[in-house]
Amino acid sequence: MRLSYRDILNFTIPLSLTAVMMGVSAPVINAGIALTREPALGVAAFAVAFNLSILIHSSIFISDQLGAALIRDERSYRLVKRFCIILGSLLSIFEFVFALSPLGPWAIRELIGVDDDRTAESALSAVRLMATFPLMIGIRAVYQGVLIRNRRTRLIALATYGRLLFLVGATFLIARTWPETDGALLGAVSMGIAIFIEMTIVAVAGLRYVPRLKQATSQGGVEGYGHIFRFSLPLAITSMLWTMTGSIIISIISRSSAANTKESIVVFSIVYGLTWLLTSPTLMLQQTAISLIEDAQSLALVRRFAAIAGALMSLLVMIVAAPGVRTLVLGRIYGLNARLIAVATPLLMIVVLLPLFVSLRAFMQGLLINLGWTTSVGAAAILRVCSMFAIAYLFLLLLRGPQQQGALLGIFIMVTSLAAENFVLYLRTKQAVRHNSVLLHAGVREVLLAKN
Repeated sequence: MRLSYRDILNFTIPLSLTAVMMGVSAPVINAGIALTREPALGVAAFAVAFNLSILIHSSIFISDQLGAALIRDERSYRLVKRFCIILGSLLSIFEFVFALSPLGPWAIRELIGVDDDRTAESALSAVRLMATFPLMIGIRAVYQGVLIRNRRTRLIALATYGRLLFLVGATFLIARTWPETDGALLGAVSMGIAIFIEMTIVAVAGLRYVPRLKQATSQGGVEGYGHIFRFSLPLAITSMLWTMTGSIIISIISRSSAANTKESIVVFSIVYGLTWLLTSPTLMLQQTAISLIEDAQSLALVRRFAAIAGALMSLLVMIVAAPGVRTLVLGRIYGLNARLIAVATPLLMIVVLLPLFVSLRAFMQGLLINLGWTTSVGAAAILRVCSMFAIAYLFLLLLRGPQQQGALLGIFIMVTSLAAENFVLYLRTKQAVRHNSVLLHAGVREVLLAKN
C-alpha cells in the first residue's frame, strides 16, 4: 500500500499536538505556584529542580525512539520492554541517591549557581520526588512504541490530553487547598500525577495491541540486550547533548563581554522559548521517519513533507517577527520594554531559520534510526556541540563590544551549530540510503537492523 500525504498527516498531527501540549506544562505549573504564599521562591526552585532532573535522566528519552524503531514482533517487544524498565529503574535510583548525597547540593550551588539556601533545599526536595519520572517515562515509551507500530497515534494524543487535564486539576487544587505548600514540591507532585495518568492510559491502550505482535514477522530484528545497548548509546548521547544546549549557550552568554549580561540572558531565553514553542510540532517528524519510511516512494514523500512543515513553521516565526506582531507578543505577553524589544528584533530575524533546520534534522535523524545508523546521529550531535564552542570563540574574538552582544551570540550559535549538524546528517543519510540500496526495491522493514 502506497503512503500518501493524508497518511502522514493522520500519523503526525496527533504527535505534534502532543509536543505542543507538553510544552504547556511548565507555564501551567508556574501559574499554580503563583497562588502559593511564596511564589517567587517556588518558581525559582521548581525551575532549578526541573532542569537538573531533566539533565540527570535525559537518557530515558531515547526509550521513545527505541519503542518506535525496534518493536517489530513479540520477542522484540519483550526485549525492549525489559530494557526500558531496567534503564528507567536505574535512572530513578541514581537520581534519588544523587539528590540525597552531597552531590545534589554541590550541583545546585556550584554548577547551577544557586546561592540561596531555601531555594537550594526546596529544589533538592523536588528532585527527590522527580526521581520517579524516569521509570514511568520508560514504561510509557514501550507502549507508545506498540501504538506507533500499529499507527494509533491518536491514542497517544488522548493520553496527553489526560495528562494535561490532570496536571491543571492537581496543580490548582493543591495550590488553592494548601497555599502554604512549597511551590517546587507542588510542581513535582502535580507533574508526577500527570505523568502517571499518561503512562496508565498509554499502557492500557497499548496492551490491546500487544497480541497483534505475536502474528508479526520480521527479518533481522533485535538480537539481544547488547544489540539494544549499541543501538541506543549514540541516541542517549544525542539526547543528553540536546538537553544541555540551552544551558551551554546561557553559560557562554554569561562569560561574554556583553555590557548587561542579565538582560542578554533574559532576551535570549524569551526568544529561545518562544521559538521552541512554535517549532516543537516538527520534532515529531523523527517518529514519522522512523515509522513510515518503508521504500523509496515513502522516503521521498516524508522528505517533502518535512521540508514543507519546516517551511510553514518558519513562516509562522516570520509572522511573529513582523513589527506589529512582535511588539504585541514580546511587549504584552512577555512584558519586554521597547528597548529590549529592539534588542530582540535581530534575533527573531535570525531564528526564522530554526524551524526549517529542526524539521530537516528530525527527518534525517529518523531516517538514520530507521536504517540502524544511530552512530551517525550521535556523531552529528557531538559535532554540533563542538561547533557551538568554536563559533562562540570566533564570535567573541572578532566582534567585541556591542551593548547586547550576548543575546545575539546565543541565537547565532544555536542556528549555525544546528546548520553544521544538519550538514553532517545530510552526508550520512545520503550514504545510508546508498548503502541500503534494497530500499529502492523492498521495504525497510525487511532490512531494518540486519546490518547490526
